[in-house]
Amino acid sequence: MSSGINQIAMMIVQIVMNNLLKHYGAQSVYGESIPIACAGIVMKVNQLYFSIIIGLSQGSQPIESFNYGAKQYKRVKDAFLLAASVGAVVSIISFLLFQLFPRQI
Repeated sequence: MSSGINQIAMMIVQIVMNNLLKHYGAQSVYGESIPIACAGIVMKVNQLYFSIIIGLSQGSQPIESFNYGAKQYKRVKDAFLLAASVGAVVSIISFLLFQLFPRQI
């Protein structure tokens, strides 16, 4: 999917989510602004995690492409597995941090 279409899709999802939070947040005892603020905080924290994962994938791509062009397929596989392993470890650590320390985060 092209970057522009991807950005438009994310914008539409964000608009729908904000409208739902505004509608159902108005029924909350805290009012409509607190759920929207909480969702914004959660999105920022998730953005930190996603930035690391995207950096890993974009950083490994040139290495894999160069070695694929050089027909060194073992190095392509090794680079992919290393990036996937590091991504999995970062994901597990992030998940554990989010589950064990939700109030502090």
